[in-house]
Amino acid sequence: MLDPGTACPQPQYRCGAQTCGAGEARKSLPRRIAVEGRISLPNGHRMRPSVWWTATASFTVFLSWWDLHPASQNPLAGRHSMKSSAGSMRNAPACNGDAVFRQQSQTSHPRCCPRALCRPPRRKALTMEIQCQCGKFRAKLKAFPNNTPGRLVCYCDDCQKYLRHLKRTDLLDDNGGTEVIPAYPADVEILRGREHLRCTRLSPTGTFRFSASCCNTPIANTRPGVPWAGFLRCVYTAGGDAQKLDRVLGPVRSRIMGRYAQGIPPVGTPKKFNLKAILSVMPFMLKGKLLGKSRPSPFFAEDGVTPIAVPSVLTEAERQAVRG
Repeated sequence: MLDPGTACPQPQYRCGAQTCGAGEARKSLPRRIAVEGRISLPNGHRMRPSVWWTATASFTVFLSWWDLHPASQNPLAGRHSMKSSAGSMRNAPACNGDAVFRQQSQTSHPRCCPRALCRPPRRKALTMEIQCQCGKFRAKLKAFPNNTPGRLVCYCDDCQKYLRHLKRTDLLDDNGGTEVIPAYPADVEILRGREHLRCTRLSPTGTFRFSASCCNTPIANTRPGVPWAGFLRCVYTAGGDAQKLDRVLGPVRSRIMGRYAQGIPPVGTPKKFNLKAILSVMPFMLKGKLLGKSRPSPFFAEDGVTPIAVPSVLTEAERQAVRG
């Protein structure tokens, strides 16, 4: 046990007074916020307390849901749970310098302090390549599948109109749904075929929808300044093993906008949104906002606003023609 007021030899644990008595030697995060009025983020931005507490609450809800999710869809389920790990901290030994480092190297959950909860290893980050149907357009996604919320399906009328406009209704499922697997724009790198990209908007204020002119393949839906690039499922075909993606990501995580579905959508599909859909996407969006993952975007110029292809905006007559 260290004397109170002595700096902890393992500052990365941020032990606090509960374990070694060194917590008084430095300010805790809430206390730093109270004194300074804001905190610094790794990318140099400043964040005010209200934003921090909102982010913390959202992330806590996500962790709670993730911990309770079925083992078939939760890579953390079936291993050490955070609850059991937190409970084991009551009898945790005090921080004793180098012994902690040795313990950390031997186990995935050092028991020096309550904040060092059991953290099972994340899914291995891979580089996923995507392409259009003919292969003239090709890009790669970094940190995949860690930086994606997974498989999502949207039944909205705009997605259906867009695929009818491209004459690619073969990409809609039996109920008119469009499957997307989002990624951060900052994680996307175009390898070839940038000149084949074209941009379409269903209205002057609509989403920027990019497709490949070479084979009429829809690529992604995005907006400037938003950490979201909704890549359609059909572009995840590079490498020839289309089923590998399903094995990595598992089943569809959420479905939305069931009011526009053709026929009866799968059980549990909400008319618009539900809590499951929000919890599936909120942590992804929150992380992207905090880390500035909306820029640079390969779909927009350096100013982050001008699309790399001049948008083609559908007229009222064209929108009426592609209605279901």
